[in-house]
Amino acid sequence: MKDLDCSVVRDLLPLYAENMVNPDTGRAVAAHLEGCADCRAVYENMQRKIPVPVEENQKKAEPLKRLRFHMILNIISFPIWLPLLLAACAVALALYVCIWAVVVCLWCVPVIFGVLSVAAVVGAAVSFAQGLAGNGLLFVALLFTGAGLAVLSFVPCLLLSKQVIRLTKALTRRIKALFVSGKEVK
Repeated sequence: MKDLDCSVVRDLLPLYAENMVNPDTGRAVAAHLEGCADCRAVYENMQRKIPVPVEENQKKAEPLKRLRFHMILNIISFPIWLPLLLAACAVALALYVCIWAVVVCLWCVPVIFGVLSVAAVVGAAVSFAQGLAGNGLLFVALLFTGAGLAVLSFVPCLLLSKQVIRLTKALTRRIKALFVSGKEVK
């Protein structure tokens, strides 16, 4: 590539700084920067990070928080959005209730296996008391099977419940953040 003019290089510098130029163009710009102190100074100035004071960020965020609250009020007050918003909330609530219904149903599995184990203990005791050792051993095997399955199904149910509770906390924080302005909700 031919030697580039300073005006062309300065037009290419933002792309060059972000490494978004063709390799041939990049080599030509790099060669120009080696020989031109003015363009090199402009490039080095682009590379420098500009610190932004925290107070300025907070001052800029305050109007945005108020604007977000007013936008929500405008959406709610617009006649067509209210029924749609209520329908969306109803669907979200129904999904949330369904998730909890699945969790409760899954908790029935370890409970049923636990009840099966207790019934097997009673059956084994009655069978051994009546002198039916074969039936008693069958009930003992049922006892260990039920207890093992109860323990194996307990851990996934516990983990799923914890995840749904974590989801509930996150949703609560986000819903609260929509309507409470001022402080950041963690």
